[in-house]
Amino acid sequence: MNQLPVELLLEIFQDCLDSTRSDSHAQQLLRLQRVCLQWYTVIENRSRLWAVIYLATQPPRYVEKALQRSRNDPLWVETAAEYAEDEDEDSEPTESSLYPIHIREQAEALMGILKTEMHRIRVLVVENWQVQDVVRDNLHATLDAPALEVLRLPAGIPSDSAWFSILMSAPKLQDLEVGGFDDLKAWSSLGTASLQSLRKLILSSDYYGEAVPTLPVILHLLRSVPRLEILTLWSMNPDREQPWAATDEITSLPKLRKLVVEQCGAHNALMLLRSLVLPPGCIVRHAERYETDVRLPPLDYPRQASATLDVAATVGALLQGAGEFYFGFERRSDRVIVRIADQDAPIDMTDTDNSLVRVELPPHPDFVRDFCARLPLSRVVVLCLEAICRCERWEHARPPTFSKADEVRGLHELCAMMPSVRELRLESTFCDCVAAAYVSLVAAAPPDLTTLRIVVDEGYDLHLERRPRVFVEDLLHTLRQRELAGYPIYNLSARSKDRRDGLDREIMDEWSKRGDEGGRCDFNMDISDAWRWGEAEWYDNMDCS
Repeated sequence: MNQLPVELLLEIFQDCLDSTRSDSHAQQLLRLQRVCLQWYTVIENRSRLWAVIYLATQPPRYVEKALQRSRNDPLWVETAAEYAEDEDEDSEPTESSLYPIHIREQAEALMGILKTEMHRIRVLVVENWQVQDVVRDNLHATLDAPALEVLRLPAGIPSDSAWFSILMSAPKLQDLEVGGFDDLKAWSSLGTASLQSLRKLILSSDYYGEAVPTLPVILHLLRSVPRLEILTLWSMNPDREQPWAATDEITSLPKLRKLVVEQCGAHNALMLLRSLVLPPGCIVRHAERYETDVRLPPLDYPRQASATLDVAATVGALLQGAGEFYFGFERRSDRVIVRIADQDAPIDMTDTDNSLVRVELPPHPDFVRDFCARLPLSRVVVLCLEAICRCERWEHARPPTFSKADEVRGLHELCAMMPSVRELRLESTFCDCVAAAYVSLVAAAPPDLTTLRIVVDEGYDLHLERRPRVFVEDLLHTLRQRELAGYPIYNLSARSKDRRDGLDREIMDEWSKRGDEGGRCDFNMDISDAWRWGEAEWYDNMDCS
């Protein structure tokens, strides 16, 4: 690496440190300096690398050196240290676990050093409420934040005038996160602050849950941020006991690109959506979790079920102008997770950042069907079904009013709503019922389906009633029937989540033996010879597609 140009080496260092930014930034930087003399010199002269300050985890001598080395570059200041509440406060602090008394002492010492450099702070993140007043008092004393662009206070803030004065002294503020106030009046006061330059706003009432703002207050606040591009409202109704009343007020957000409404209650989400005028192409993501009794009868929907269906219809109407979609369906023991993502950036079921719509529903097939019927599923081109038809080991998690036949029926009804699906992904623990469901779903898949991807898991030593050979025979027979009908599937792929040889190996062997019999079917078996012949360990999540 020493043969690389200095400029390229600096960019590599910068990208690595930015991607792993944490309270160990100082240790990472000093570790790089110890590699060799050239690296030491390069890092020492790169002012931007030194412009990251973590209060309470970096010693004063390092902060003084960092301020000197960073010259006049904008600063990133963050308080994100964790501490052990159940330990003796007289213990010595460490860089990975600090105690409240030490956090405050460190923060006070470091803010004293930073006092003359407040005008350089570009990013200020205060996640630790123990030092919030220390940061606020020192920042408020200067009332000068010309470079401040990002202010994040996820722990919530008290409704005093100091923070609002700071907001009004930051003409370049573009990114604001507030975790709640302890007084309803503070929400109204936030709308009077000078936020004309704001591009991203995250609001929640998680910390001070008793001070949930009303819908008119939220709309008044939004009217004060005409350039807003990203809006996230989180936990605005945590106990669902404070539903928003309908209002005649309509607020337009012409620049908004993404709206995220999470854990606010379906009723509140619906009232908000009906009060906003959003521009074409705006991404709307609604996420809601229902704590329901899985043993409820099929038609005994939980509270706010009708509002959830209305949200689906409203979000579906907003998505009408978008393109093709990825649709994810995951069944868990107590709920069903439904996700829609833009086909240009498909998501995994473990990822929530890219989803346009994410809703957690009660596990009633009729309710799930009614919800999905209100979404624009005719333009879904990739369908992922995960954890479907689980075997007897998890039978206790299945509501007794639903049989496996009911679940398969519901899945067929769901697939029938998606006539344009070109790729089907099936991911589940393998057993008899899963094998039967897989075959029936492939047989009933829409004519446009050309790609089938299967992920199997042996299920932690579960007894397999039917060998994979039988499943593969049934699947190949179904594929031949589709081909004879003029609907061939050209691409097949499989992978295993299990490290051990077994089910996935047998399936792959059967496909390899019978691939030529599939006629026009192209069995896409891109697997390393080392794994095929057992010469290397089979790793989790290896892509065999």
